[in-house]
Amino acid sequence: MTPASSLTWAGLVAGVGVLGFVGALLSRTLTPALEIRRYGEDVVAAIDAIAANTNAGAELLRTRDLALTVPALARRLTGEEL
Repeated sequence: MTPASSLTWAGLVAGVGVLGFVGALLSRTLTPALEIRRYGEDVVAAIDAIAANTNAGAELLRTRDLALTVPALARRLTGEEL
């Protein structure tokens, strides 16, 4: 085996080792990043649900205003003080 071919094989073996190392680092970085992305999607879904529940604010205020008029209406209908 010539010195050039020995160096070639040594370089290939070292390259495979470095490639494995880089792959392991990528895996250790990518796994938490994907978990963060999933958590972020859950947060966005929760925010959307909260926003949908708070869209009825105008209706709630109208219901409150109508409910506040009930005692006065009852007094007028019955002629009594409540």
